[in-house]
Amino acid sequence: MSSYGLEIYTTSGNIAFTTEDNLMTYYDQGSFTITNGSSTSSSISVDGLSNSSLFHVFVLENEQSVFESPAIGATTVSNGSFTFQRQTSSGSAVTTGTVSYVYTVVKTA
Repeated sequence: MSSYGLEIYTTSGNIAFTTEDNLMTYYDQGSFTITNGSSTSSSISVDGLSNSSLFHVFVLENEQSVFESPAIGATTVSNGSFTFQRQTSSGSAVTTGTVSYVYTVVKTA
């Protein structure tokens, strides 16, 4: 038993979670731009991204006049890459304007 932090136990008395558990670790980061015109999405390859259930991708807009946290859009993670499709607040695809984004990939324990 730890002398500090938090421990959560199951009904049988086993430790289910502690604050010492490594729940999420930084994995990768980068940037991309979705250009004006018919492009509504961008596919980004991430070295080592092999199991979509173990990774989460956080995308933020990277513009001086607009900063969305998170960016408005849909992120789909698949083996080796992720695709971000920008959308309006109502969920339809955006086909105009050029927007730059930054992303962070984290790995879950």
